Amino acid sequence: MGNAHLNFEGYNQKMSIKFNGFDWEQGNEQKCQKHGLTKLEIEKFFQGKIRVNPDVKHSSSEDRYLAIGRSPNGKPMFVAFTLRNYQGET
Repeated sequence: MGNAHLNFEGYNQKMSIKFNGFDWEQGNEQKCQKHGLTKLEIEKFFQGKIRVNPDVKHSSSEDRYLAIGRSPNGKPMFVAFTLRNYQGET
């Protein structure tokens, strides 16, 4: 995806995070397909209006977040994700 911005509302404030793309872990593609989504649909989801909150229930080893919004075609979506820093870049 290259350089992009993640714009979202959460924590009662609006935020914007610059990132270099998506790092799909092995096995996530099968999880996406299980829910009837492609990786591209999920990546485009982050370009739309979403609400993000911390996932405190599942965040024992790293900060994890939950995003709620709609796909570009209007399908309701709920996505769990992490932000990782590689070589000084998110």
